Amino acid sequence: MHGCGEFGVEGLDSAEVMHAHFPKEWMSCQNAEGHWLPDAIPYNQTYKFHHLWYETPQGGLEPWIQKSHAYQRFALRHIGEAFRRDNLCVTCAIHLFIDAFPSNWMKTIMDFHRKPKGGYFGIKEAFAPLAVSIRTDRFSWYPGETLEAEAWVANDTSLQSNQHTLHYEITDAAGALLASGGQAASIQPCRADYQGSISVEIPANIDRRSTLGIVLTLVDEHGKAIHQSRQEITVFPRPKVSDFSIFPIAGSETQEADRIIEFLGCKPAPSADQAAVILCDDPAAFVEQRDALLDAVRRGARLVLLTLPIGRHSFGDTELEVIETGMAERHALSRATGHPAVQDLEENDIRFLHNEDLGYIAPFCRSCILPAEGLRPILVTGTGNSGFGGPDRWIPVVAAGEIQHGKGSIFICQLDLGNRVATNASAGVLAASLLQVNTPSPAMASPIP
Repeated sequence: MHGCGEFGVEGLDSAEVMHAHFPKEWMSCQNAEGHWLPDAIPYNQTYKFHHLWYETPQGGLEPWIQKSHAYQRFALRHIGEAFRRDNLCVTCAIHLFIDAFPSNWMKTIMDFHRKPKGGYFGIKEAFAPLAVSIRTDRFSWYPGETLEAEAWVANDTSLQSNQHTLHYEITDAAGALLASGGQAASIQPCRADYQGSISVEIPANIDRRSTLGIVLTLVDEHGKAIHQSRQEITVFPRPKVSDFSIFPIAGSETQEADRIIEFLGCKPAPSADQAAVILCDDPAAFVEQRDALLDAVRRGARLVLLTLPIGRHSFGDTELEVIETGMAERHALSRATGHPAVQDLEENDIRFLHNEDLGYIAPFCRSCILPAEGLRPILVTGTGNSGFGGPDRWIPVVAAGEIQHGKGSIFICQLDLGNRVATNASAGVLAASLLQVNTPSPAMASPIP
């Protein structure tokens, strides 16, 4: 048996509490555009650590509140449901429930004015005495795949029943029913039980980004709905790479380049000189062939480098420094950069990616690049020293970027993509975008969101 003494996720106070009680200096911290930032709130973690979980809010006070509450609700719901499914976990506590003072402890789910934050509603659903739970390790899929999600019933009461039933529905964004089913539920007192898996083939004719909803409902013997849970997933059309040749320089133990090329069905080129795109996952091989590869880029090729090692690297007039992410390996990155390579991605698409090798969600980025003249950001995050390494002051950094070099361009990606593309449709879309041949984007040292 075990327990969790406390767990929590920050959610900022409401605007009402801030305007009524916060000191003037807390409300006057602004970014370069004149929008409010939470950085002045003493001991807050939201400003620095939001980079680990969600994109930087833009527009001031209300967007910061809304995003922090949305993530608090999302995270606490999933943490709470995980504890509910664990029959060896006999105790856990949200820390804290109600704030005794304004901004006393932002991980509360009820603020000083007794106004619920987003996390209140996530915990309310997760901790219902008799609750259903949908468990999946994947949040994005491809058309034609078989969607798999576990169905659970968690029971904190003395009820024992074989008269309840479970019903599931798969709906599209408009609410139209795509699939449904059900079965008798087996409910045991004071425990959680796996009831089976929802297994549905995703329509193969989906030709654009779509949101599907998995809805699971527990119904009692009288036909009354007792509890319901919903989990949304995103479906992307399988990426199609244009008919151009790619020359792989593969040597990594994880076979990053080979796995990406195999998944996308790219046509191999016999040499770098004859390739429109060069994909390299072996830093040592790049160093050995550096002059020839950069000459090919100058003539118009695209070079995609996967995970440069920690240290300094030179590409023509552009000097880069790769550092560890600091604080923690990344589960999430921001695509809010305006780069064409991420134009088909939306907020939270590059977050909580399933690792095909491990069979579950795992961090996918362990190093990043300091901003530099000539490096255009594609994916970004932030890093700093909070007792776990990194720069002394939190700064914006690049996880994937582009350098224009002659007539071609160099794309650098610090993400693990090879073991993500097959089981995360958003990662597949990103990989295809990095390899697509088009007019190089103008090089720029653009501000990082």
